[in-house]
Order: sequence, then C-alpha cells, then structure tokens
Amino acid sequence: MSTRREPDTMKIKIEFDLTPKEFRQSLGLPDIAGLQEEALSLLKSRLSDDLDDITVSSLVENWFTQGLAASRKVQELFTAAVAEVLDGEKQTSTMAAKSATKKTSD
Repeated sequence: MSTRREPDTMKIKIEFDLTPKEFRQSLGLPDIAGLQEEALSLLKSRLSDDLDDITVSSLVENWFTQGLAASRKVQELFTAAVAEVLDGEKQTSTMAAKSATKKTSD
C-alpha cells in the first residue's frame, strides 16, 4: 500500500458561447469592421482598374512566349548533351580504328 499522497488538484472547465464580435469586445479589442470594409473596397477598385489594363490576348502572349522560350532552352540543352555524347563516341571509334589499322600494319 502506497503512503504517497497526491496533491489536491481541481479541474475547472469553463465554456463560453460568444460570437467572434462578442469575444473581441470581451478582450477589449477595437472594432475594425469599418477599416476592413474600407480596405476591401480599395482592393476591389485597384483590382478592377488593373483588370481594365489587362487583355486576354496579352496574357496568352506572355504565357506562350515564356513557355516557348523555356522549351527552346530545354531543346538546346538536350541537343548539346546528345552532341557531346556523339562526339565522344566518334572519338572512341576513330581511336579504335586507328589502333586496329596500326596492329594490322605491324
């Protein structure tokens, strides 16, 4: 039998049923609903102004030119890699042919 005594503990559970607005008020936070509305209206007006300057054709043109440039670069890299491999094989086969010619003449 254990003689150790557990400390007296107490658990308390408190539940609040508050709306977000009521919670902010209970913490003393400022009401920023007006500021949020103003920021959103400013953002909407900026977006609509920017959308007037953007056309579908300019978007597509930008996407395709960048995409084509990237695909050209990849193609150049592959071509250079294949050329390097083929040049290495040509040098090896040339050296083998010279070696075989030299052996037959000896």
